[in-house]
Amino acid sequence: MIHRIRTSLSLLFAVAGVSCGDSGGSTETAFNVTPLGGTISLAGGRVQLTVPAGAVTSNVLITATPATTAPASGLLVSGSALSFAPGGLTFAQPVTITADVSALALPDGVRGRELRLHRVNGAGWEEVPGSTANAAGTSVTASLASLQTIGLVALPVTSVLIGKPNGSIVVGGTVQLLAFARNGASDTLSNRPITWSSSAPDIALVSSTGLVTGVAPGWVGITASSAGTSTTDSITVTAPVVTVFADGFEKGDFSQQENGVSWVSAPWMDITSNIARTGTRSARFRQGESREWAELRFGGLPNMPEVFLQFYLYMPSGTESPGVGPKVRVLGSRNDKFFRLWGSSDAMYASSPGNKVGASIWGDGTNGSVGQEYEYSPDNGVQWGMGEGPVAAPHAPLVTDANRGRWVRIRIRCKVSGPDNRSGVIQMWADNTALLNSTKLQTRPPGGSPNAYTHGYILGYANNGYQAGQYMYVDDVTISSAGFPP
Repeated sequence: MIHRIRTSLSLLFAVAGVSCGDSGGSTETAFNVTPLGGTISLAGGRVQLTVPAGAVTSNVLITATPATTAPASGLLVSGSALSFAPGGLTFAQPVTITADVSALALPDGVRGRELRLHRVNGAGWEEVPGSTANAAGTSVTASLASLQTIGLVALPVTSVLIGKPNGSIVVGGTVQLLAFARNGASDTLSNRPITWSSSAPDIALVSSTGLVTGVAPGWVGITASSAGTSTTDSITVTAPVVTVFADGFEKGDFSQQENGVSWVSAPWMDITSNIARTGTRSARFRQGESREWAELRFGGLPNMPEVFLQFYLYMPSGTESPGVGPKVRVLGSRNDKFFRLWGSSDAMYASSPGNKVGASIWGDGTNGSVGQEYEYSPDNGVQWGMGEGPVAAPHAPLVTDANRGRWVRIRIRCKVSGPDNRSGVIQMWADNTALLNSTKLQTRPPGGSPNAYTHGYILGYANNGYQAGQYMYVDDVTISSAGFPP
């Protein structure tokens, strides 16, 4: 049984935003709790403290007053802090407190169902274990084993998640990003304010609502922040596509020519209808029929200082039906060339120094990682020897189970260094995952020439060798002077 004791204090219990006084103006702040238990009703019935029978062994006078010295917090509902006395009173059975929060003035962006009962711990607030809000967000309930200073505090933002349809836009294009603030249980706090920023406004701008607009080609980090927590995602801005050469191999051979560009040679290769990404045919690299990795070489690029190369790569998983080859494996720890670009003439490939750039797959005996390579650095001299460029160590995974047995979109961007010889670029993506990103390479050979790309190849020589019957497939090759196709 609980007996209420009247007092002349004009107590404003701001949890409910109303006075606890009766029609006579007095306020009830003290309650005599007996071993029979009962319910304390506060704030005109908006807050209830339920004490079960046996929670106390003798009569106890409990008082409730506003906690004017409670720790400050931007997530604390203004005026909701309440102190009970006697402090530290421990109950034999937990008591239950329930607060109606439907009429509260909540912090910006906070909904009622994001509130939890908290207690003071030192100089801060901690959530009362087991505190819950109902689905409608109109009430908060918690059990207390002892009396202490309590308050209603919104769940903090512990992470921010950015969702986006893709990681690439063209100059002048836009993409709408969405961000979600989450608590420690990964529940979405959807009303929390999100602020946006761009690491490079000269590459891409972002509005206050998360709309990203491409300004110039490059990579940019877009950051979403909420309540002091942030996350950053990358967006690639590309120039509008200017296709120089494209081949889906539907002719059934390597005779495609476009804008003076053509396939120069295709050793240990053929066209197959075993598998295709689009149409009915693809180019097959018959690695397992020779120690050399088959190579698809092209020439006739119109002295391009920047090349955007895209193709789709299929590496068998060994489980295809009908079979298209055994599981692709890297047999050793040396390098297998993946792509090359160079300038002046096809003979330039064998010259030294030249402006060759590219990447190889560096193996570990089963899988393979991509590492960039280029031939010349004025600070370090010639950087070439059986494919070992300045980044010879494994760089980023490519030949993995996640990439076997499906078409993987490979995008490559290479740009020759300007006269400063500090601006060469090698970038590479598998689907939307960035594998290489070097933008300050010293690729310009002595004399400053050649300074453009005219030739290149896809795949190439294998220092590791390949098992019998080993095949890889390429489809839908596009070479562009500005931007990647969709």
